[in-house]
Amino acid sequence: MPELIGSRGHDYFINEGILKISGMIRPDGSFSFWPGGDEVNLWTSVYATHFLVEARQRGYRIDSKVYDQSLDQVENLVYGSDASERVLPVKVYASYVLALSERHGNKLRNRLDDIPIDDLPGYSRYMLATAFYLVGDEDKALRLIPTMIQPPVFERQSGNNLSSPLRSTAIMLETMNRINPDHPACAALAQKLIEASLENRYYTTQETAFALLALGKYLAGQDVPDFTGTLEIEGDTTYTFNSKRFKLSRNNLYDKTIKIDIEGHGPCFYYWQASGIPEDRPANEYSHGIEITRRYFNQSGSQLDLDSVPLGDRVVCKLSARAVAGPLENVVINDMLPAGLEIENPRIKSGPRFSWIPRQQDKYDYLDIRDDRLLIFTDLSKNHTFEYYYTLRAVSKGEFIVPPVMSECMYDPLKAASSSAGMINIK
Repeated sequence: MPELIGSRGHDYFINEGILKISGMIRPDGSFSFWPGGDEVNLWTSVYATHFLVEARQRGYRIDSKVYDQSLDQVENLVYGSDASERVLPVKVYASYVLALSERHGNKLRNRLDDIPIDDLPGYSRYMLATAFYLVGDEDKALRLIPTMIQPPVFERQSGNNLSSPLRSTAIMLETMNRINPDHPACAALAQKLIEASLENRYYTTQETAFALLALGKYLAGQDVPDFTGTLEIEGDTTYTFNSKRFKLSRNNLYDKTIKIDIEGHGPCFYYWQASGIPEDRPANEYSHGIEITRRYFNQSGSQLDLDSVPLGDRVVCKLSARAVAGPLENVVINDMLPAGLEIENPRIKSGPRFSWIPRQQDKYDYLDIRDDRLLIFTDLSKNHTFEYYYTLRAVSKGEFIVPPVMSECMYDPLKAASSSAGMINIK
């Protein structure tokens, strides 16, 4: 759907992704978890190489040095001696990526035989089955697939290998579609992924990537659709369309009933997109597994009177967050700004610093400063409150909505919080 990615097309975004990932490679061939950082997550490092392998197979240019280095690191994981419970799923994923590349052969086939199958989580068994299939051992691949296949149910991981039921379902579909595409489980697994996207569920980046990869390969093997249809809008004209692309823009769809009918064969996919400015005040506040608060102070350290902020004054923001039920990894704090305030870059050390602001003690993984918000990526502890101070300046007079500060676990989006919304009057 070209409209979802803009006029530049998918090639632009894929090439930009290749450039960004290539810039995060480390000397040993692994990839840093954050731009400019040294932290490495083994699973996401293999995940980056997986993307490069898939992209190269589809004709995209990958720098040969980056590509070779990344596969060298994958080989080190495959043939390394560490087979602990934590590393074993990564070793299987690395084997799967290596089998996808041009570097597979008898050496890899022999290594796959050494992997202890009984110690693997479900999704790793499917990845191992795919690896066996890609190196030419279809019998072992089929023996790894259970008789009964159904979407898994288990708790998400916010760190480690970032596992989730949706990602596992996508891995299962990709495996089944490759090894046994006529198996009835393929349609059931694809339906599960599609239904999850229709239930107002958030996909994480991993879930989105694996789901699109699996669904794309599954749908590519289906019949070419050939249908005609009508789209009827309440109080408007009835529009006709066919299996070729159809696009309609309207500004009067609010509270209208829309009916779509098709005749013919093959799947018909549709989506709609709405945009605008909400007339209501900020959204409801909530806390699901995370507590987040924001407080504004004036230059002397007193609580800021949001009804009367002098134009040009500096404002200090304090963000506080903690995990409620247990520790969480890879949490993003998203502090959107009122339109009348502007961030003063904390990386610039030349500006005056208020003596009452404590030195930053809590560590964070990555800080992203934008025109309209501050993003902090960190881990949260149950028994410790993460705190971060930064300064802003009142740059525009007027009355502005203060958006809520939000926090969300990147790989378990049901753990989230929103609070501290309101209004600010700059005079």
